[in-house]
Amino acid sequence: MEKGGEAGGGRPEYSIIVPTYNERLNIALIVYLIFKHPPDAKFEIIIVDDGSPDGTQDIVKQLQQVYGEDRVLLRARPRKLGLGELSCPFLPMVIVMLDVCVNELL
Repeated sequence: MEKGGEAGGGRPEYSIIVPTYNERLNIALIVYLIFKHPPDAKFEIIIVDDGSPDGTQDIVKQLQQVYGEDRVLLRARPRKLGLGELSCPFLPMVIVMLDVCVNELL
């Protein structure tokens, strides 16, 4: 996997937003599967964590070391705020993954 920015340079074409709360056991597999399937796509993954007490943010920080901090972004929020507070009007293309069943991605 090419580290740094997006494949081919420039801004990402897609931002994949993954809202999380207590997803320590699932987030690494989800990120891996996202990177595996569109290998040449210009994308970033924005993980929005609502203050998970299970260590989800620590796992995301480890994933940033593997895939790059410019490809895996952590947006940590202090508490569970829900999706009503999650908006990104500045992004050209947004894919939102909600309540993902990991088995469906395999």
